[in-house]
Amino acid sequence: MDVPATSQLIDFLAVIDHGGLSAGARALGRAQAAVSYSIQSLERELGVLLFDRAARPLAPTDDGLALAAVARDVVHDIARLQAKAANLRGGIENQVSLIVDTLMPMAPLIPAVASFAEQFPAVDLEVVVDAMTSPLSAVINGLSALGIAGPMALKHPEIIVVPLIQVKRVAVAARTHPLAQINEPISYEVARRHRQVIMLDRDQTSTSRALNAVSDQSWRTSDIGAKREMLLAGLGWGNMPLHVVEDDLSTGRLVELPFTVDLAARWSLPLQMYLIRSSRHPSGVAANWLFQRASILVG
Repeated sequence: MDVPATSQLIDFLAVIDHGGLSAGARALGRAQAAVSYSIQSLERELGVLLFDRAARPLAPTDDGLALAAVARDVVHDIARLQAKAANLRGGIENQVSLIVDTLMPMAPLIPAVASFAEQFPAVDLEVVVDAMTSPLSAVINGLSALGIAGPMALKHPEIIVVPLIQVKRVAVAARTHPLAQINEPISYEVARRHRQVIMLDRDQTSTSRALNAVSDQSWRTSDIGAKREMLLAGLGWGNMPLHVVEDDLSTGRLVELPFTVDLAARWSLPLQMYLIRSSRHPSGVAANWLFQRASILVG
């Protein structure tokens, strides 16, 4: 059996999608006779009748409809192959990696990611959400082309930074938690007697893991969703990005804790998030485009 040409499959699908031979030929900008001959050749090669010639307009047979689904996959894969080949000729990388601090809300990133999909349809985008200094470490070590990190990125001269958004944080606990029953400012001495849930830093070389620890006992997690669930269950108190717990605060499932000013100063100021890339590890064409696009759409 001969292998069908991609052009034959495109002709076949155009006739189905546009509801007839004439309409399909017009959509392709080709002569009707040429499209008809292409489909007849495809039928001979496959040994299957694809259209009912007695129908007006031309209608696909059941076999034709079954093969159309496969034909779409083939045409899609061929188009992706051609796009990837074009990327290679143009020096465009096959994949771009972006590692995002878990405190960063994803919603502001979606327009930039959507634009990237339109601009580079054949480039795979890997978005990893991780905790604390992991994005910075990954970019410094060349493991990720781009990252979104907090202010610690400013300490590294080889890191190129663009300010994105500020994340507001609040200290919260479940409404049944003992600290939530206190109506006066909560001091350090009171807070330290209650278990605190904090974010775990995956970068074992970092000294920042204990910076947010107030309590004598702390439970740690690297996932912001897991931390929220632990807080909702009354397993401790902790500071959280406002966008993560806003609904919980409005429904009363979580309560903002009235800490004293000196204690609340540890997390009361908004946390600036930065889009980062390394000057020591040159980025590819697609990564540079996404860096510029995200800087405009999110910053």
